[in-house]
Amino acid sequence: MRSGIAAVLGVFSYILCAYQRTFGGYDNVQYFTSLQQSLPHFNWHHAECPVYKNNFYLIGQNTRAQGM
Repeated sequence: MRSGIAAVLGVFSYILCAYQRTFGGYDNVQYFTSLQQSLPHFNWHHAECPVYKNNFYLIGQNTRAQGM
Protein backbone atom coordinates (compact mmCIF):
# COMPACT_ATOMS: atom_id res chain seq x y z
CA MET A 1 0.00 0.00 0.00
CA ARG A 2 2.79 2.46 0.89
CA SER A 3 4.46 2.15 -2.50
CA GLY A 4 1.17 2.79 -4.30
CA ILE A 5 0.54 5.97 -2.36
CA ALA A 6 4.14 7.17 -2.60
CA ALA A 7 4.04 6.73 -6.37
CA VAL A 8 1.41 9.47 -6.80
CA LEU A 9 2.45 11.98 -4.13
CA GLY A 10 4.68 13.95 -6.48
CA VAL A 11 1.71 15.41 -8.39
CA PHE A 12 0.19 17.15 -5.37
CA SER A 13 0.79 20.77 -4.40
CA TYR A 14 0.98 19.96 -0.69
CA ILE A 15 1.55 16.83 1.37
CA LEU A 16 0.77 16.36 5.06
CA CYS A 17 1.68 13.09 6.75
CA ALA A 18 1.20 12.40 10.45
CA TYR A 19 2.76 9.24 11.83
CA GLN A 20 4.04 7.35 14.87
CA ARG A 21 7.76 6.64 15.34
CA THR A 22 7.15 2.90 14.94
CA PHE A 23 4.10 0.92 13.92
CA GLY A 24 3.74 -2.78 13.31
CA GLY A 25 7.49 -3.31 13.25
CA TYR A 26 8.12 -0.50 10.76
CA ASP A 27 10.57 2.31 11.49
CA ASN A 28 8.39 5.16 10.25
CA VAL A 29 10.99 7.86 10.84
CA GLN A 30 13.32 6.07 8.44
CA TYR A 31 10.52 5.52 5.93
CA PHE A 32 9.30 9.12 5.90
CA THR A 33 12.85 10.49 5.78
CA SER A 34 13.42 8.30 2.72
CA LEU A 35 10.12 9.46 1.22
CA GLN A 36 11.17 13.07 1.75
CA GLN A 37 14.49 12.45 -0.01
CA SER A 38 12.72 10.76 -2.94
CA LEU A 39 10.73 13.94 -3.67
CA PRO A 40 13.38 16.67 -3.97
CA HIS A 41 11.00 19.07 -5.74
CA PHE A 42 9.22 19.67 -2.43
CA ASN A 43 10.19 22.05 0.36
CA TRP A 44 9.90 19.94 3.51
CA HIS A 45 9.28 20.54 7.19
CA HIS A 46 9.66 17.50 9.46
CA ALA A 47 8.71 17.97 13.13
CA GLU A 48 7.73 16.07 16.24
CA CYS A 49 4.18 16.64 17.49
CA PRO A 50 4.36 18.82 20.62
CA VAL A 51 1.37 17.09 22.22
CA TYR A 52 2.00 13.40 21.52
CA LYS A 53 5.58 12.23 21.99
CA ASN A 54 6.97 9.90 19.32
CA ASN A 55 4.47 11.22 16.78
CA PHE A 56 5.62 13.32 13.84
CA TYR A 57 4.48 15.52 10.98
CA LEU A 58 6.00 15.64 7.53
CA ILE A 59 4.74 18.62 5.54
CA GLY A 60 5.77 19.28 1.96
CA GLN A 61 5.09 22.02 -0.57
CA ASN A 62 5.63 21.26 -4.24
CA THR A 63 8.02 23.83 -5.74
CA ARG A 64 6.71 23.06 -9.22
CA ALA A 65 3.28 24.37 -8.08
CA GLN A 66 1.25 22.56 -10.74
CA GLY A 67 -0.05 19.82 -8.50
CA MET A 68 -3.54 19.06 -7.26
